[in-house]
Amino acid sequence: MQSVCPYAINIFDLKTNKKIRRYEFRPEDTNQNTFIANILVDMERSCDDAYAYFSDELGYGLIVYSYKENKSWRFTHSYFMPDPLKGDFNIDGLNFQWGEEGIFGMSLSPKTKAGDRLVYFSPLASHREFVVSNKVLQNSSKVGNSYKDFYALNEREHGHLTAKIMDEDGIQFMNMIDKNAVGCWNSKYVYDSKNIDIVDKDDVGLIFPCDLKIDKYRNLWVMSDRMSNFLVASLDYKEVNFRVYFAPINVLLKDTVCENKKVIKVHEPLEQFAGHKLVFPYLGSENLLF
Repeated sequence: MQSVCPYAINIFDLKTNKKIRRYEFRPEDTNQNTFIANILVDMERSCDDAYAYFSDELGYGLIVYSYKENKSWRFTHSYFMPDPLKGDFNIDGLNFQWGEEGIFGMSLSPKTKAGDRLVYFSPLASHREFVVSNKVLQNSSKVGNSYKDFYALNEREHGHLTAKIMDEDGIQFMNMIDKNAVGCWNSKYVYDSKNIDIVDKDDVGLIFPCDLKIDKYRNLWVMSDRMSNFLVASLDYKEVNFRVYFAPINVLLKDTVCENKKVIKVHEPLEQFAGHKLVFPYLGSENLLF
């Protein structure tokens, strides 16, 4: 089914509640399957330096928009596609197959020693995390010539993820839809199942957690909407189907493996990066060659 209206960005000034810009994506930025699942804003010194990244879940692309240049471009990569072995879902007693679900959640790291930031992402039908430097995405000349600039991290045992976000300390929070839970990963550690933990779980209130944000007071906000029930079965309108929760980050992290008690030196070799140089955050070396 093709969208009738063109995909567009509407940008608002929240101080004045006024729309300051509307930008329509170029025809080559989307395709007949495009479905924008998530938006990640990347801003450094001012709004003029702002970029936005859009995950095209069903069209298997990542669209970049530059506010300063007022233009967009699209990356394609096999890492944006679903894993054909991970299309089976079990949520709230429902078993169904979403084998076509590609790139969905994205998060942005703090600045690394090299001066860039890392964009972490994962397809919905996948148990693997991927990463790319924001400097690659911000360089439109890299489109079509960036395959080896993207890296695959380890698989996790915690299943499928929807939205994710990373705080200023490099701790990623993620919605674990298979577990009715919100998880965490401290990026000072290798991306591995033993370094991923659950900060909250609710088999009623967190059925299909779909989005999450962090406010300036370091509260984590989570929304759940029972999307799987709506799409696969039906919603019971006598029940509460849509919920918004918040909690202080320090409370959520207490006694988890993600808690920032001390900096842990990474000992495990990152074999998946063999042959590539990767500037990895929070490690001792400026550049690591594996």
